[in-house]
Amino acid sequence: MTPDTAFLGNHYGRFIWNIGGRKERPFKVLAPIRARSFGDVLFGFSSIARFVANFDHSHTNFIIADSRAYVRDFAGYFPFPNKVFDLRDSFEKLAVSQLTDDLQKYDSTSDAYHDFVALPSLLNAAVFWGLPRVALQIPGSEADNATEKLIQLGLDPNRWYCTIHWREPNYVYKPISNIRDANPQTYLALIDHIIDDLGGQVVQLGHPEMHHHAGRPGYVALSGIPNSWKLQAFAVSRARFFVGSASGATALAQVFRTPSLHVDVIDWYTGEEHDWILTPTIGLQDGRKLRQRELFHAGLMNSFVLNAMMEAGETVTLEQSTVEEICFGLKGLLTETSDMLGWRAPLANTHTPTNQVLLPASAQADLKFLEL
Repeated sequence: MTPDTAFLGNHYGRFIWNIGGRKERPFKVLAPIRARSFGDVLFGFSSIARFVANFDHSHTNFIIADSRAYVRDFAGYFPFPNKVFDLRDSFEKLAVSQLTDDLQKYDSTSDAYHDFVALPSLLNAAVFWGLPRVALQIPGSEADNATEKLIQLGLDPNRWYCTIHWREPNYVYKPISNIRDANPQTYLALIDHIIDDLGGQVVQLGHPEMHHHAGRPGYVALSGIPNSWKLQAFAVSRARFFVGSASGATALAQVFRTPSLHVDVIDWYTGEEHDWILTPTIGLQDGRKLRQRELFHAGLMNSFVLNAMMEAGETVTLEQSTVEEICFGLKGLLTETSDMLGWRAPLANTHTPTNQVLLPASAQADLKFLEL
């Protein structure tokens, strides 16, 4: 219902009416991105994108520390109006004194006024799956340059490809081993299978410290190119599918909504309808061996719980997925994406805004465990 003329003729009335439903009164969000790790940063930007997708008109002010270069780069994939403030030189623009002045003016165009402050608790995977399904977007000019670069590196633009990644404990920013470490030989064998048996191409994601294939036609190792995260992001956004273990690069597939097979998942990593989960087999002290949905329902598809059990002295074993099991999972992905013979077109965001948000968000995710 439209308010009466007297109400809309009042500055305050115009300020509070239909927030987010009018271009002149966008829903304004302040979002500090405190994370530094690759995957957490991506989830931060993507969670806010899913949050503001509920509004016809929004504006987001991001505060970043810019401690790692990819933080600002990933902000460029945010598909809604925004500004990025570097905390080191922009804090005064968000100072309390200015905020007070703007509240007195009811000035929704100010960088100091916000309808909602997105605390870090909002920027997590559980909330992520309780919000509208929208994808981050690669800007057109960057997409054109990345396309040309991938072709120069040997990728055939007329054939499909997938992206692949696995966790190794030698990443320069996180050189520590944990329960999510993968066996590189499993994935190197998988590269050959995808090229030789499935007729695809493979783009490896990651960092230069990883293991790499010896090199062959149809294989492009972006992981061997330092600081190539923007090119890796584009590659995932146009891939037929992603396959890999639980690691930061996995988040690229999720924020671009690329169909995926997530291997040896210890934590709840995905809730997309086009994603499949393959967990390791967890052996317990009482002799039970749990996997897939049984592991999830036992509350043990959780690295924090498993690590706590081992620290308490309990015997816990972990058997990773075999090459054969992963290949079986890829058959399902090929069937689901059978209409994709070349590079994937960018995914359009089609969510219909309601101009309101229900919090706390209730995670709606039907986890798809691979039936072995």
